[in-house]
Amino acid sequence: ETTIKFAPANLGYARGVDPPPCDAGTDQDSRWRLQYDVYQYFLPENDLTEEMLLKHLQRMVSVPQVKANALKVVTLTANDKTSVSFSSLPGQGVIYNVIVWDPFLNTSAAYVPAHTYACSFEAGEGSCASLAVLYLLLCLSTSSPSFITGLF
Repeated sequence: ETTIKFAPANLGYARGVDPPPCDAGTDQDSRWRLQYDVYQYFLPENDLTEEMLLKHLQRMVSVPQVKANALKVVTLTANDKTSVSFSSLPGQGVIYNVIVWDPFLNTSAAYVPAHTYACSFEAGEGSCASLAVLYLLLCLSTSSPSFITGLF
């Protein structure tokens, strides 16, 4: 299971002006009017390289990119907890991002994306490396049944 937690945003304001207070009230002139869209983007399977991750992270940085490339999985309001949990498949890379939207001003901003492979890059059983070996064996077994029997 993967849990995404993020801090609530504050209202935007013009340069040179004092920022609005964070929690002065819960009316429409406060941060309580903001909505949060959580997006999910699946990385290509079986490629755990930094190059692949960085290439795809670039697709999840700005609001238009996130909306064009990822799947919106949930919308939260200020009344909801800023925490969402997802089922995870070890070894499957996923990038998550949140877009905060102000319906009054019709403005939005993207949070910094977060990613996971739901496995550890440390050596050992259940690590990302051992999952890659298992995947290779499964691929070879489906293409050549005699390969697996030859191993035992």
